[in-house]
Amino acid sequence: MIVIAGHETTSSLMTWTLYNLASHADIYHRCQSEVDSATTFSSLQYVEMVLKESLRLYPPIPLLPRTAVKDNILITVDGNRIHVKQGTEVAVNLYTLHQ
Repeated sequence: MIVIAGHETTSSLMTWTLYNLASHADIYHRCQSEVDSATTFSSLQYVEMVLKESLRLYPPIPLLPRTAVKDNILITVDGNRIHVKQGTEVAVNLYTLHQ
């Protein structure tokens, strides 16, 4: 299961990164220039930022399920209060959060 999950998440990252690079020629050229002049992987700082931005915009695991371990109150942007009881299943939609 871990091998499959690792394979799927990596392929998702690469697919979205290539899509984003194809959609933004200036960023593609900056990445290409950095790769051409790099001597080590650690020197690929801009490429790393591009990969992380692809993960932020298109997370390979879009839902993050959690169980409340104690009673809590969530306060929304408009001030509404949502009471979450202990044991309640909550899912954070990471895709929506970052769009």
